[in-house]
Amino acid sequence: MLTTNTRNGVGASLLRKEDDRHLRGRGEFVSDIRLPGTREVVFLRSPHAHARIRSITVPPAARGSVFTAADLPRMGPIRVVSHATGVKSPAWPPLATDKVRYVGEAIAACVAPTRAAAEDFAASVTVEYEVLDAVVDAPTGMRPGGVNSRAIVTP
Repeated sequence: MLTTNTRNGVGASLLRKEDDRHLRGRGEFVSDIRLPGTREVVFLRSPHAHARIRSITVPPAARGSVFTAADLPRMGPIRVVSHATGVKSPAWPPLATDKVRYVGEAIAACVAPTRAAAEDFAASVTVEYEVLDAVVDAPTGMRPGGVNSRAIVTP
């Protein structure tokens, strides 16, 4: 017969030292740290699972604070390396270049002194997409042609 000791083991009530400061609003988190010269970054992300990027328009007031892949030509691709047998690790651009491949893929980095200002910069960027069918079957998706598309502009 297996018995558990709930007084000292699994399921036991433990005194938690961090609760008091969090319950009284005195907890500190990484986002609470303010160092001189620190900037906030917000990434403008794709709302589409699969689309060509036709154009990215950054308003003049946001230039120098909004960066796309075209603004960072020396930024090399990221390669995720796996030691699992047979796994391929293709190069992946940190910011989407000509196409987005999943919802949430980063398209632009918007940098500002505050989070709110960075979010405002992200909201001011307009991206024109050509939405492509989502690929849900790899062998079918690798066949040439057959991709239906339509143009969409997302502010």
